Amino acid sequence: MTRILVNIAFLGLLIGCINPNDKYFVEILGNTDKIYLYKSINNEFCLFKSFDYAESQELVAKIKIDLDIEIQRKFLGDYRLELYQGDSLICNLKVGYGETPFVNFSNAEKGFGFRLNYNFGRFIEETSANN
Repeated sequence: MTRILVNIAFLGLLIGCINPNDKYFVEILGNTDKIYLYKSINNEFCLFKSFDYAESQELVAKIKIDLDIEIQRKFLGDYRLELYQGDSLICNLKVGYGETPFVNFSNAEKGFGFRLNYNFGRFIEETSANN
């Protein structure tokens, strides 16, 4: 009986720790079929590169790695990504390479942040270097 209670408590703890923003963000990423990458030049974001469907899916896969949702941070940002589903803008991601590289997510419904993972950051850096 004790073992059953421990298992139920553990299950409750796991469910309580799931961040609802994780699921929401993964759904947004799953709906993405086009991405525009902007680079900050003199504190203005300038369109740098657009990604077609296949490239967008490759980038989305890199964004999802080691995703741990946190509260947003304040920073100007080095890059901004606009994610689209068809012709509709579904969210913005602002990337900052400060002391702790970070990404802020925002759309009309929610705003949160997460640490920039190596694969996502490397993809942006390589894209920037190649163009």
